Amino acid sequence: MVIGPWYALDRWRDHPRVIWLDRCYYRGNPEHVSVGWLNKNGGRDFKIGTGRLPPTPKDKRNSGGSIFLADYEGPIEAANTIRLHPNRERHKDGLIEALHRHSVAIGYRTTALCTAALEGLEIVCKDERNIMSRPDWLELLPYADWSHEEIENGDLWEHLRQ
Repeated sequence: MVIGPWYALDRWRDHPRVIWLDRCYYRGNPEHVSVGWLNKNGGRDFKIGTGRLPPTPKDKRNSGGSIFLADYEGPIEAANTIRLHPNRERHKDGLIEALHRHSVAIGYRTTALCTAALEGLEIVCKDERNIMSRPDWLELLPYADWSHEEIENGDLWEHLRQ
């Protein structure tokens, strides 16, 4: 098992059965984490299951303008607003407030793209390893985030074995 996107991720990338645990996509931190199988591209494979409903995105926003959501050590690209990773810049407003001033969110691997999509922004995902680059991202989300209780009671492990 690899926890977070640190040095262990590269070390275990070629191993055939590695579970990657990282911050959640849309459920409450710190009660939830995202869990999937590490793939050769450095992303994770998630599988749609049964019994969980996908979240409901809000109506499309027409606030205008774009916001670039930067990764921790990632590239920065042009947009009307550039929002650096919270470990790089202390923000005076929350992510939701910043998103509500825009209609398009651009980013690479950041989980903030998921928040932006659920808040009704159009998404430009520039990294194929991000769950948001997949056309079925909305159906995958309920099977990407898991609570500590679901891990302890075996629900996650049952899902991963499928």
